[in-house]
Amino acid sequence: MSLFAALTVAVGGLNAQSSAIGNISDNLANTQTTGFKGIDTKFESLVTQSNQFTNDPGGVRATPHYANDIQGNLIQSQSATSLAITGQGFFPVRPAVVGADGTSTFSGTTYYTRAGDFTLNKSGYLVNGSGYYLTGYDVNSLGVVDTSSANPIQISDLLDNPVPTSAIEYAANLPSSAVINFVTPPSTIQIYDALGTQHDLSFTWTKTATNNWTLDVIVPDGVQTTYPGTPAVTLASDYTASIPFVFNSATVGSVPAGTIHTIAADASVAAAASATEANGIVFTSRQTGTTGNGMTVSLAAGSSADHYNATIHVDGQTDLVYTDVDGSVSNAAFWTNLAAAINSGAGGVGASQFISAATTGTGAAAPLAGTVYTLAGGTNDSGYSVIDNSAQAENKAQVAFSLNFDGAGAQPITVSFGDIDASKGVTQFGDTTVTVSSFDQNGIPRGSFQSLSIDKSGFVSLNYDNGQNRTISQIPIVQFFAQNQLQRVSGGAFQQTLQSGAARYSAPGANGAGTIVGNSLEGSSVDIATEFTKLIQAQRVYSANARTITTADNMLQEIINVIR
Repeated sequence: MSLFAALTVAVGGLNAQSSAIGNISDNLANTQTTGFKGIDTKFESLVTQSNQFTNDPGGVRATPHYANDIQGNLIQSQSATSLAITGQGFFPVRPAVVGADGTSTFSGTTYYTRAGDFTLNKSGYLVNGSGYYLTGYDVNSLGVVDTSSANPIQISDLLDNPVPTSAIEYAANLPSSAVINFVTPPSTIQIYDALGTQHDLSFTWTKTATNNWTLDVIVPDGVQTTYPGTPAVTLASDYTASIPFVFNSATVGSVPAGTIHTIAADASVAAAASATEANGIVFTSRQTGTTGNGMTVSLAAGSSADHYNATIHVDGQTDLVYTDVDGSVSNAAFWTNLAAAINSGAGGVGASQFISAATTGTGAAAPLAGTVYTLAGGTNDSGYSVIDNSAQAENKAQVAFSLNFDGAGAQPITVSFGDIDASKGVTQFGDTTVTVSSFDQNGIPRGSFQSLSIDKSGFVSLNYDNGQNRTISQIPIVQFFAQNQLQRVSGGAFQQTLQSGAARYSAPGANGAGTIVGNSLEGSSVDIATEFTKLIQAQRVYSANARTITTADNMLQEIINVIR
């Protein structure tokens, strides 16, 4: 071995320790970097000639040893979009170029990172502090995850569509000791049409006989009816239905007393109702609605004696005006002439749309100016049907009816009252007042985006101010067999290499993949105490190699002095 070889080996030792100190410096500089993975230094001896008789110095080579599999400490974060992985794996991310118009163009290359400091940018993408966009699997409205590809996650559904009410669950106990004609206070629930508009639906019970009750259902403006004519007129009427219930009077076998025995089928539906003023006039109305269709006749003095002006007010919607109706011949003549005017279509546009026929009533009551006649007609329910569940395993007591709100179209609704012959739902047990235990519906108003949440399985959900949430994506965890062989790139990201093996995508917590921790960040895996210890060692070894150079130099100087 020559002294020159000793010098060369010592210089190599200096270079190796310089590399080690560089790695230590890199680690210490990134002790606060989210998701940073420390770099160690691996030393390899270089051999030129080595056998049992001779060993020529070859020196040393320093190479980085990446520790991408070391878990960093988890740090709590106030941000709901801050994510950390506990266990093995990486977040899949992509870089993007943002154009002048604000649109993002994504690279086709996927990178991998443990830096989960994601926030929403102005376009609704989840982007970490280094500008990498988080990718995930799309999830459809049925909750099915499309694992064919991972795409940048974007929040685009800022509105949650309304859902019209289609089912109502009602449970209450009616007081068995109540007297006949006892009426309960109305119970009201808000339901929603297809446009998300809120409407009131009220239930009122009336005891009609022992073990017999009638449920009156009212939905204001719950019926839209179009009346023929030129032009056609569409008006809103209250939905009204009276539903008779019969309760079991005694316990028979497994059927307990006080439970629903039957619900009477609808027998009072009419396309039109007759409204009669005794000793006056009979109307046959086209309009459905409340009793008598809310029709009134107001009389005022006409332009001459025994002539009257009549205004017919139809269900709070419109006025039909008849001027100077002649009543000079007889009392009956006035009503006959008014009926003729109505039937001829006089009284303004729409007369025949609301009243299909008018005839004089019995007798001939004298018309009186300044009098308002309220017509007391028969009940004109909007209609319902009782659902037959007797062949089903559970004989549910259910009633179906249809509403039709302005602009929202037909809306069928099923109301469940529990079970027939079972102590479930509506009952009639001993009490002094009605007790409503549940009154629920499945409609939803329109919602606006409020917040975002991510669970440990990686599901990204949008939360709306109507109480609903929608899952739009699932974040996969990506693993590599040789993750320490990944290529590092700027921003705490890694790139796949031949040595790392192929990327393996899994759901969080599956196939050995780590799980996602929300409201947390993974800190640097660097331990300062360890780094300072390695720094001291590198410094000492560096000094030793420098001393080797000094010694070899002194020996060379001695050889030169021999020549002198």
